[in-house]
Amino acid sequence: MSDVLVAHGPPDVNGLIAATRDVQLSSTEGQQSINTTLDITGLEALLQALGAPIPIPSHPTADVLNKPLDIGRVYLANILQKLIDCDATTAYNAIQQPASPDDGDLDIVVPRLGKGSDSSVAFGIIERVCFPVY
Repeated sequence: MSDVLVAHGPPDVNGLIAATRDVQLSSTEGQQSINTTLDITGLEALLQALGAPIPIPSHPTADVLNKPLDIGRVYLANILQKLIDCDATTAYNAIQQPASPDDGDLDIVVPRLGKGSDSSVAFGIIERVCFPVY
């Protein structure tokens, strides 16, 4: 495994919106092609079409089918776990959800990682994540 995680810049929001615009969130009898996120297989198919790695990382308290922010939280916890070499539960619990879904950001609360609360942990994570300039 490489020591550097490369982020390819911000996601193409317009492409994401276009890709998900006509997604059917429930199944209807008689349809030829049913896209559904009512089960894990349908959700993984949708995420794979959007370029996300499959299978979705799991966590016992995550409810990816009913809480959309949990999808991002389990993926972020999986990345964080690899970056700082901690267990999955510690990584997941260190990610704070927004006060409301409208706020939308997930925050990493560094002291919850149990690696010390000083800035060296945060800077260590930043050093291992590279944002290329385009």
